[in-house]
Amino acid sequence: MSSNSNTSSSGSGSVLGSITSTIGKNPYMILGGLVTAAFFITSFVLAAKFLGSEERWEKIQREVVSKILPLTLVGTLALFVTSALYVLQDPHKTMYFLLVLGCLSLGLSYTAVVISVISK
Repeated sequence: MSSNSNTSSSGSGSVLGSITSTIGKNPYMILGGLVTAAFFITSFVLAAKFLGSEERWEKIQREVVSKILPLTLVGTLALFVTSALYVLQDPHKTMYFLLVLGCLSLGLSYTAVVISVISK
């Protein structure tokens, strides 16, 4: 029994240690993550700022196509590159990464739906 508890606690520490060491070995993943976050945060701030102040659909559509959509597309591309760097560095931990990414996307999608329902 005690050997099982030691194995499970060292197993979870090794996962975190493995992720930390993988990120430490490749600083481009940190840079890619920061760039990805910057693009998505900027896109979100512009969308919240603009859509809260304007009610004309033509102006909203023009701003979305010219500012928000390009930032989101570049952020998505940066997320892909960063994800590829991580998966290629540590393919054994891919399932953890996919689980985090899937839960994050589900949470953000649900939040977007709730905000759109509340705002109208």
